[in-house]
Amino acid sequence: MKKRNPMGHILQVVWNANKVPAITRSGRSCRRGKAVRALGPAIFGFGALLLIGPYAHAGELPTGGQVAAGAASISDNGTAMTIDQTTQNAAINWQTFSIGANNSVTFHQPSASSVALNRVRGSDGSVILGSLNANGQVFVVNPNGVLFGTGAQVNVGGLVASTLDISTEDFMAGNYRFQGNSAAGITNQGDVTTTAGGTIALIAARVTNTGALNAGDGGNVLIGAGSDVLLDTGGPVKLQVKEAAIDALIEQGGAIRADGGTVLLTAKAAGDIASTVINHTGITEARTLATGEQGEIVLLGDFENDRIEVAGTLDAGAPNGGDGGFIETSAAKVKIADDLNVTTRAVEGVTGEWLIDPVDFTIAASGGDIAGTQLALILNISDVTIHTDTGTDSDSDQYGASGDTGNIYVNDAVTWSANTLTLNAYNNIEVNATLDATGGDGTGTGSLAFEYGQGSKKGKHSTYTVAEGVQVLISSPGAFTWKKGSNGEVKNLVFDNGLLRFGNGTDAVDGLQLGQPFYYDKHKWHQLSDAPLDLMIGVLGDNTNAWNTEGTVLSLPGDTVSYDTQVYSLDISGYQEGYGTIAVEVDLKTPMAIPALQLAAGDNLGVRLTGTYTLSQTEPSLQVDATIENQSLPNISNLRVWLGASNDYVGNTDTPSEFKGNMDGGSFTRITEQDQQAKALKISEDADGKTGGVVYLYSTHADADSVISDEGFSITTGAPATDPRLSAMQVTGESNSYALFVPFSDIPSGQSDSVTFHYEVQQKHDRGRGNKFGHLPKEERGRALAALAIAKGGLGVGRRTENTADSGIDTTVTDTTGIDTAAVETGDGSVATDGAPTTIGGMEVENVSSGDGADAMDADGDSGADAVDLILAQADSNPTGDTVYTVDGGISDGAPETTQADTGVSEDGQTPVSEEGNQSVEGTESGEGAEASEKSGAEEGMETEAGDSEGKKGKAKGKTKEKARGKAKGHDKA
Repeated sequence: MKKRNPMGHILQVVWNANKVPAITRSGRSCRRGKAVRALGPAIFGFGALLLIGPYAHAGELPTGGQVAAGAASISDNGTAMTIDQTTQNAAINWQTFSIGANNSVTFHQPSASSVALNRVRGSDGSVILGSLNANGQVFVVNPNGVLFGTGAQVNVGGLVASTLDISTEDFMAGNYRFQGNSAAGITNQGDVTTTAGGTIALIAARVTNTGALNAGDGGNVLIGAGSDVLLDTGGPVKLQVKEAAIDALIEQGGAIRADGGTVLLTAKAAGDIASTVINHTGITEARTLATGEQGEIVLLGDFENDRIEVAGTLDAGAPNGGDGGFIETSAAKVKIADDLNVTTRAVEGVTGEWLIDPVDFTIAASGGDIAGTQLALILNISDVTIHTDTGTDSDSDQYGASGDTGNIYVNDAVTWSANTLTLNAYNNIEVNATLDATGGDGTGTGSLAFEYGQGSKKGKHSTYTVAEGVQVLISSPGAFTWKKGSNGEVKNLVFDNGLLRFGNGTDAVDGLQLGQPFYYDKHKWHQLSDAPLDLMIGVLGDNTNAWNTEGTVLSLPGDTVSYDTQVYSLDISGYQEGYGTIAVEVDLKTPMAIPALQLAAGDNLGVRLTGTYTLSQTEPSLQVDATIENQSLPNISNLRVWLGASNDYVGNTDTPSEFKGNMDGGSFTRITEQDQQAKALKISEDADGKTGGVVYLYSTHADADSVISDEGFSITTGAPATDPRLSAMQVTGESNSYALFVPFSDIPSGQSDSVTFHYEVQQKHDRGRGNKFGHLPKEERGRALAALAIAKGGLGVGRRTENTADSGIDTTVTDTTGIDTAAVETGDGSVATDGAPTTIGGMEVENVSSGDGADAMDADGDSGADAVDLILAQADSNPTGDTVYTVDGGISDGAPETTQADTGVSEDGQTPVSEEGNQSVEGTESGEGAEASEKSGAEEGMETEAGDSEGKKGKAKGKTKEKARGKAKGHDKA
């Protein structure tokens, strides 16, 4: 590609005296993707002979000048004209306003802020081939067109050239609004320069620059294409196109400079046919000044049908100190050329930002809006934000609407090693190709941000998706953020599903460690350990492939072991909104840590460790898959893995009880002999292991075993030093460490082995329920949990001592959990299962009715007689003497499996209910039970399946509370 002439030099464009200077436009052929064509002589509204003949001779100067407002005098000597302006503002009407090649026009003005309006009343366009000088600001307004030809020299305090008219009254009042339907254009082929802080503004239906526009430091270059344009250099929006023009077009193929200031190219085309309104192929600079003032470059089209095409150079960097500036390219369609050079790089300060803002945007190798390789090049020198916007204001929309617009598609791989890529979508983000912020070799430190559903406050119907087999790689947890909805909170890579959380809610992992675990219960978080989950690896030694303390033990990360991390990356392609999968990959080159692995001096041998952490969306359950790959030449023998925690802490105690045992069908069974294999650990808040919060850590690996260390609370010194078969079967009232231990077979070079661990939590007030609803569809799970809430006295429903009337609602329950082939018919008020009473986990259920006490709340949060979720009421008596519950409405699939003796209901009847960890509802089973729903999920800023919308939820809460209060009083307390 040819080198462009440096900024500050006039770009030489050949002037042919036999032809009109060509101004290109985007005609209908261009809209269909064909080449841009040159227009004929009619561009300026005058013919070629008139343009080149009368206006090209050496003696040409403006003619017929009459002062219309203000005060000024005009004089000339044939080749030079002088205008002496004596008022701050002056308006002069001219018959013609042109300057020959060797001629000059000079304005002497009271100050740099003085303005002279030069309006052409004749039918000829203005051709400036000579010199135009002024110590203040000069306006040239000619509806027939304005040309600054090759060789033209303009040196002024400020310049405005327009083919749209401005009234004298508006001008004198400082209201610079230009209006008109002129199809003529403005072309600059010369050199236009202002003093520091000056403004160059070119306003017309079509503007072409192939010359040089040099605003002084801190100045502005403003180009607007439309039929109604407002100029306000002192305002936040310096130039605004208020009305579109037919075939509006800006072509910037020359050089523009406004260091420390603003370059704004804005156009709006009339009509409903897509058209190119800005074609940028030149060099545009707005660099940061050495004194710190940043530059800004904005290319702005309309969001209806306008298209901008960007090539050449956009430079808002900071080569001499300070922070990088800002670049924006916004229109309905933004097309980025493969040879575009964009930079906001700061040599000493903070890198600036490039904002790409279309309606939709596609990253693709071909057929898209930018290639992945081109985006990667730009990311290495600038932050890039791709922001989609439909051009509509939906601030009042709480949830947003699904649609085909406002999306970002990643269809080509992007690999970068520095700076931040932000994908900010009005609707959705679809990732169909790899995004790698680690530079491809794991050494990069780039960042990634997903912001989706930004067209509404909550972004409820929007999401981001990653195609199967596609990777999303970052270098650290802090290198990724996500935000759902315009009012959403910006969150880091966190593991937090509302029930189980790792870390402080900011970062999920540190190295191969998960952060400190917490569980949510009774409206607050409870810690499960005083330290993160640790992973340790032992290698070499006596080669027994069983528990031993031989060889070297690596703690990851550790401060007592020397190793060199060559590659570190996190694959977050399976992660979304606080849950899902995070895969951490580390290559350890360990010549210092494991000397025996070295065959010769200089060998760089090591191990690849991959930890894949998967947090359930709906359950307090984590799965850890650890894979070890031998990248060394010899076999790795005597390989051992420990996973555990230091200084255990559960609920409200830092001295919980630990028990060794095994998991069988989801149930924990303690071992009875110390030398038995124990593949599971139970860590309980209370000494009996039956009450309080509980943590289960177990593995399905055939050779797994467990360790409760009495060697101290540090896992790195305690667990590896303790033989699992010699460690205690249970420890209570002490601060210890615990771990699972797995020995591996030898791993030959180039091969790998893996093990799976499970970490599950049972909340203190959820012991009776367990985790029974995770398998259900989302809607069914919501109903089941809402039913359980009511069953335990929640949602303002108190116990009663009498049966209720028929509901007349027939409900059939199929595929139930805890109910044997049950058909529930509410129409006759009975429940039958093969002729016997229905039992749900030991709780007998009979006498089905709708109830006339407190109104029920259905799955949508509505209250009333049509609600069909469970309401349990206490019956007067039954033949067995046990408590019998009646059922109002129908039973949802997945009804609670529980018994009265172990329901998790406290003495005051309070019990929490959590749907995907998003809502906790406190209830009471006493006569005052109506107060239960006072504190709803809405108050906590959370949503629930049992109350689909905040409006419905609030309405139901109020009705349930008031009605339940009146009906529940007077009934017997449970």
